[in-house]
Amino acid sequence: MLSRALHERFTSSPRASAALNYLAATVYAVLACIIIIEAVRQVCRRCTTRRTDKGFPMGACGPSVVDVITCVVHYTIDPEQIAAFEQFARAWMRLVDEHGGTHHGYYLPAEGASDRAEALFSFPSLAAYEQYRTLFGTHPDFIAADRIRDESGCVLRYERTFMRPLLPQGH
Repeated sequence: MLSRALHERFTSSPRASAALNYLAATVYAVLACIIIIEAVRQVCRRCTTRRTDKGFPMGACGPSVVDVITCVVHYTIDPEQIAAFEQFARAWMRLVDEHGGTHHGYYLPAEGASDRAEALFSFPSLAAYEQYRTLFGTHPDFIAADRIRDESGCVLRYERTFMRPLLPQGH
C-alpha cells in the first residue's frame, strides 16, 4: 500500500513523474552492471587457475574472461502480455544455453515501470555469438521462439548492447 501511495504522489506532476522515470532507468542500469559482474565471476569460476579464498583467480584467467562478451537486451514489453513474454523468455534461455552461451536470466517488472524487462547472456567470444546468430531464421526452435513474440505482441521494442568485462588487475 505504501508503494501505491508513493506512486500516486510522485506521478501527480510531470516533473515528479520524469524524476521517477529517471530513477527507474538508473536502477535498471545499476542492476545490469551487477548482473554483468556476476556473469564474469561465473566465467572466472570455470577457469582452471588457482583462486583466492573469495573464489577469484589469482592470476590472469586467460581468454575465457578477456574475450567473454555479454549481450544486454533492454525490452519494452506489453504489460498485458507478461505470460507470453515469460514463455518467450524461457524459450530463449534454453536456446542460448543449448547453443554455446550462458544465459543469466530475464528480469521482469516488479515495482515501478511495468513495461520494462532486461535479459543478459554471455558467449565466450564474439565469434561464438556470431556462430549462434547464424541459426536465426533457419533453426526450427529459433523460429518457434520468435513466433511467440510475433504472435502475442509481448515485445513492443528492444535494444541490444554488447559489453565486455573490465576487471581489477589480478582478476
